[in-house]
Amino acid sequence: MHHLKGMEYGKAKVSGSIYLEGFAGVIRYVSSKVTELYTFESDEGEVLGYVYVREGNGTLTSNRTILKVSGNIPEDMLKVADGGKHEEVEYRVEQDEVAQGSIKRPAGRQWHDVMFVSDDFDITHFIYTPVSEAKIRMERDLSWLADKDYRILRTNEAFDEYVDLLNSLPNDTFIGLDTETTGLRVNQNKVDVVVGISMSHKVGFGVYIPLRQKYGKNIDYSVEEVMEKLRPIIDKHEPTAKPLVLHNAKFDWKVFKQSGIELNVVVDTYIRLGLINFGDGRLFDYDKFIKNYMRFG
Repeated sequence: MHHLKGMEYGKAKVSGSIYLEGFAGVIRYVSSKVTELYTFESDEGEVLGYVYVREGNGTLTSNRTILKVSGNIPEDMLKVADGGKHEEVEYRVEQDEVAQGSIKRPAGRQWHDVMFVSDDFDITHFIYTPVSEAKIRMERDLSWLADKDYRILRTNEAFDEYVDLLNSLPNDTFIGLDTETTGLRVNQNKVDVVVGISMSHKVGFGVYIPLRQKYGKNIDYSVEEVMEKLRPIIDKHEPTAKPLVLHNAKFDWKVFKQSGIELNVVVDTYIRLGLINFGDGRLFDYDKFIKNYMRFG
């Protein structure tokens, strides 16, 4: 549910040990898609208490996070960040190769609700350290970004401007499209939903439209308003629809189908990847594919 630095996701359940600056013991961490359990242990192995987090009422579409506490948890671990600001805390994560432990609340203990909060709250406020762009530039070579123009469209005005640009392009202009979601269950039941959309109409340029992000400002338009403004550009039933390029298009197709949009998919790079790699027997090994063809720029 919450992404910690050093943790690898994509599994139904993950677990690990968190070593937090200023805390002599260890925090055991077990997480599923909607539930987390933190076990605070002293350096002598004594269980000090638990923090249990469940997002919504069992679904990720709810806007409320339930935080329950049991036992003697240090107060500074339970401070709620004001307006998304919090003290930076250094920590190290050691992920278990195979998930261990249960995400169920331990029985026979007294629990109390710390608070019911909106979806801008995240327990990683206490254990996550934002990394500044300046620090990243010191540690990584970002020279490849020099001629790139990547933008986050957080305002309605910026989004409308980009939509107008896309509408002004010839109908045979290819547009790259991708979505970020709360999970993989983007079916008609809407267990998981879209949180952001990425688009690009030319090399070296791209935009991201934040719809339901937990961090940072989302666009003011509702998801429905954004979808309706994009419909003439991406829906195959519209005469003005542009040809779309996606990777594993069947997933994004289901995301937009939740809003009644059928994507005008022309190219699926996931299928092309399989065809290109077929002779090598690697089929959909995307990482190896990218590393191989990056040599050619």
